[in-house]
Amino acid sequence: MLDNHKVQAIAFKRGDRRLLRTLQSEALLRGQHFLYADCGKAHTKWQILDKVARSFGFPEQFGDNFDVLLDCLTIRLAAAGEQQGFFVVLDRLHAATHLEHELQEVLLTVFLDAGDFWMDLGVPFRIYYSTIDTL
Repeated sequence: MLDNHKVQAIAFKRGDRRLLRTLQSEALLRGQHFLYADCGKAHTKWQILDKVARSFGFPEQFGDNFDVLLDCLTIRLAAAGEQQGFFVVLDRLHAATHLEHELQEVLLTVFLDAGDFWMDLGVPFRIYYSTIDTL
């Protein structure tokens, strides 16, 4: 069951296309944003940030740091007008090496912080992610 009153970060089995279609349909039904990034080829901080920025349609001047990502997910989206909610999917995050695992943790923390921002405004923010644990 989807909870509208808290931030949700839910791991899912990578390649679960049926779940992705369901999430996209649910977002559409609720009039909410469906933001999807396939991070399967992104191994470095810059590659991950670039993939998320391009996938989510962030402006070209998007920076290459997590603070700017948080700003884009919160203040800039809030400035664009009233928001009904978000379904965020980060597919195929790499976690094979220590560095990749740390990047994944930082990235998810940024999205959880964005979720807290939206929760304070009463806007649902759901995060779904899958990982690749092999090189």
